[in-house]
Amino acid sequence: MTTAERELCRLLIDCLTTRGPDVEAPRLSRLPPERWLALQALATTQRVLPLLWHRLRQQGLDKTMPVKTAEAFREAYRHNTVHNLLYVQELQAVLAILNAENIPMILLKGMALAPSAYGALGLRAPRQSP
Repeated sequence: MTTAERELCRLLIDCLTTRGPDVEAPRLSRLPPERWLALQALATTQRVLPLLWHRLRQQGLDKTMPVKTAEAFREAYRHNTVHNLLYVQELQAVLAILNAENIPMILLKGMALAPSAYGALGLRAPRQSP
């Protein structure tokens, strides 16, 4: 891993920690467009892009991003939210069938915990297909 890749990983981690992106604002405001694209790719690979977008927007740092990058983040977040809503509908249908058949069930993780663990359904990135 190169120094630039390590720095990008560190920036992503710092933006997602409790200190958050507000502390990282000076570093973020100096990022050239190609580094924003690299940050987007890294966040996508690590399945935290929706959460990163949310954290950046909370601090108003979405305005420091190149317009096209902000649009890509916004679209990825929107797509993720729609995907999760459809997934929840499927889950509810399965649960209704099981309930109608008096089959006991318990949901332990995944979408069942998304609203309480993330605070918003769109912040949970979907599991990647094997």
